[in-house]
Amino acid sequence: MGEVHMNVESLLQHAKNAFPPEEGEFSIKGIEDNVEVAWDGNGIPHVTGKQSTDVYFVQGFIHARHRLWQMDLYRRKMSGTLSEIMGEPLIDHDKLARDVGFRYMAKSWEKWLGEQDDGPFKAFLNAYCLGVNAAMQEMGINLPIEFKLLGIKPHAWQIADILLLVYMLDWQESTLNTCLEVFRQYLIDEKGKRVANQVIPLHEGTSFDGSFGSNAWALSPSLTATGKPILCSDPHLAMNFPCLWQLMHLKVEKERPGSMNVIGVSLPGAPGIIIGHNERVGWGITNVQADTQDLFRIRVEPGDPNRYRLDGTWRDMKTRKEVIHVKGTDSPLMHVVRNTEFGPIITHFEKFMKLAPLNLQGEHALRWTGHDVNPMHSLEAFLKINGARTWDEFRHALRLKCTCPHNIIYADKDGNIAHQHAGVIPIRRDSNGATIQDGSKSTNQWASYAGFGNLFSQYNPSRGFVFSANYNETCMHDGVLIAMDRIGFYRQARLESLLSPLKECTVKECTMHQTDCKSYEARDVMHLLLSNTSWDDVQGLTPDLQEILEQWDYLLDVKTIAGCVYKVWCVEVLKLVLRPLLPERKMLLFLEAPPVTIPYMFQHILVDVNDRKKLVTKALENTLDYLKRRLSPNWKKWTWGRLHKLVLAHPFSKVSKEARMLNAGPFKMPGDRNTINNGHCDPTEGYTMIAGPSYRQILDFSAWDESLVALPGGESGLPFHEHYKDLARKHAKGLYIKLPFTKKAIDENCKARWEFNPA
Repeated sequence: MGEVHMNVESLLQHAKNAFPPEEGEFSIKGIEDNVEVAWDGNGIPHVTGKQSTDVYFVQGFIHARHRLWQMDLYRRKMSGTLSEIMGEPLIDHDKLARDVGFRYMAKSWEKWLGEQDDGPFKAFLNAYCLGVNAAMQEMGINLPIEFKLLGIKPHAWQIADILLLVYMLDWQESTLNTCLEVFRQYLIDEKGKRVANQVIPLHEGTSFDGSFGSNAWALSPSLTATGKPILCSDPHLAMNFPCLWQLMHLKVEKERPGSMNVIGVSLPGAPGIIIGHNERVGWGITNVQADTQDLFRIRVEPGDPNRYRLDGTWRDMKTRKEVIHVKGTDSPLMHVVRNTEFGPIITHFEKFMKLAPLNLQGEHALRWTGHDVNPMHSLEAFLKINGARTWDEFRHALRLKCTCPHNIIYADKDGNIAHQHAGVIPIRRDSNGATIQDGSKSTNQWASYAGFGNLFSQYNPSRGFVFSANYNETCMHDGVLIAMDRIGFYRQARLESLLSPLKECTVKECTMHQTDCKSYEARDVMHLLLSNTSWDDVQGLTPDLQEILEQWDYLLDVKTIAGCVYKVWCVEVLKLVLRPLLPERKMLLFLEAPPVTIPYMFQHILVDVNDRKKLVTKALENTLDYLKRRLSPNWKKWTWGRLHKLVLAHPFSKVSKEARMLNAGPFKMPGDRNTINNGHCDPTEGYTMIAGPSYRQILDFSAWDESLVALPGGESGLPFHEHYKDLARKHAKGLYIKLPFTKKAIDENCKARWEFNPA
């Protein structure tokens, strides 16, 4: 991103000019009847209209008024147009986006929809876009400050832009194990299979510590104090700012009995509710962690980059030219996108997976489920879910979902609970997807996709609860591979241990479970570290600190000293194990999301007990030295919260010190990647938290108005607005706000109203 210069006084004034009115009446083209918006005390809009198209129009209007910069930034990120406003440093990013083809596919599917017969779904998307564009017109020159600082204006919002956001969510949850595949291939190429199998298992797979996970569970009436279900969900994603989600309530009064009345988090830029509840049903989501991508090594003909070897002959690639406009240059860049039978040739992808030091050789094609499916169907699935009344209706809607597979956790007013996988899982022929594949044989191509009827489904289990913390079996019941690599089982085990003994559970009890920070990983690992330490040889260790380490209860709260030492100790062990195997820059790549656990390393790498004790002892000494330098010479100040902090960072703050005023935090944060209260951090960046709960939801089916939610930020994306970051501190402390749903509760909490009338 190029430089961003700020004058604080003018910045504040322009920011306020972009604020929408607190109370307002809008006479506007694009709606057919009156629509009312009641704003509650937390800035949550409750939209009520007489028909769905009007409600979606106003949803688009609200998204644009409060999140237009965020929407435009995501659109540019996915369409490959960031360098147009930020200059040459973003060219490689834009090339990758063009190579994958997000915008090309989105425009193609937009054209496809235009050729279909008119129907409700098409009308909903058009209405939403009209609402966004009406808001931009209403704002005029008073755009959010980010546009002012960059000297740009947003383009009109189109259906293709909605699809870009669908691709964004699909893409970020589809690349989870791609790094492991690349790591494996690098290790095989450079060190051979024996060393590679020591570091990342090649056959039995591995439990990897990914930064993106989630928790969700539903309790049947037999386990709750009210005799009605409770459903909890907290998707773990990158901690972006403004927050990824915006809470919203969409209600249609008179279309038909039981018509739309749904509340939860929406994705600014797209219509509908992603996670939430309506009058009858509620749902939460976690990632299945299915392997939906493979890389294929392509042999390109010498002297002709547009031809490749396949099945013994040279084949022509399908090519298209893309124009990339670059800020600060005199002429646009012409980029050629090349496609093979396996997918597009992708360049520079390793730079955006932090894999640049691996310096992969050759050309690679990307096979991704997103290239085969129509994202409209997944979008339509969620809009249908919003209005589902029963499990059958809900599950029927899920059949449409064709993007990254998710665990959908469900409950309804009748007391039913369920767990359903939804999305597409590829069926491979001979490969397990663990490494980069051979792209010279068409027989290595995927065979097909698993049918919906073969996906995991569970309805009203006898134990009284359903749950997911991302951990799944390697294969489905029919033997189809879900993924060679699975996310670690520690969160899953801890959550199951909390849910299994429940009786007469309450919403308050669920808040304690959702913010639980007991580490089952630490329970397994800490005793290995302690028992393999030569305590008399540790320099700088006091008896008091040793006692604290030995008596730790494995709670990774912000005050724990033992937990702070443990987290750094684990990283220092990894460094010492991997340094003899890998160059320094490459070794550091493993630290953010270690591909193997310490118990595995003790079994397969540090087999000799004496060598193991020397290494673990040295790692503890390095840990003490690091914490003395980083936090304090006094070990009593070594708390996890002082080391493990979250800054909700506005994108501009990365290039301008003045822009740090647009951030929220820093906040002391509990947890780590393997606790239910998730707090994934990057040790190479000083243990700063980079991913965690992007939303927390606890639904009370006995009284909707008692449901609780939490957002890391606020409802508005407008800097300095009262709801820009007002919820951030509560979220960091594990606190919640109520989510009013009934008319009575909304009226009691209403702070302002907007009225929309047809022009």
